[in-house]
Amino acid sequence: MLRPTIVSRPPAPYLRMRYENTRTTGGSVGPSRGFTTHDVLLRELGLLEGAPGSFVEFENSLGEVWNVEWNGSWLVNGTPQGASPSESWAASALGLSEEVR
Repeated sequence: MLRPTIVSRPPAPYLRMRYENTRTTGGSVGPSRGFTTHDVLLRELGLLEGAPGSFVEFENSLGEVWNVEWNGSWLVNGTPQGASPSESWAASALGLSEEVR
C-alpha cells in the first residue's frame, strides 16, 4: 500500500534525455527525449570525449534544453567550451540543490 507521508527515496530531478555516442555505439531510440536519472546523464557526458559526432541532449523541469557535443572540442548549445561539462554544471542546469546531489 502506498503511504504518501513516508518517503524513503531521495528527491529525483525532472530529466529527459536523448544521446548518441559514436565510440560506444550507444544511444537512445528515436527523436524524443526519455526520462532518465542524474547518474545516467553524468555517465553519458563523461563518455562523449574522444567520440566525434556524439551528443547528449537533455531537458529540465523548466523546459530548458541543453545540447552537449564532442567534435574534437566541447560545444554546449553550439558555443565552444574550454573544458568538459562538470558534475556541478549539470546539476546547476537541472536546478538541483546541494541536498539532492
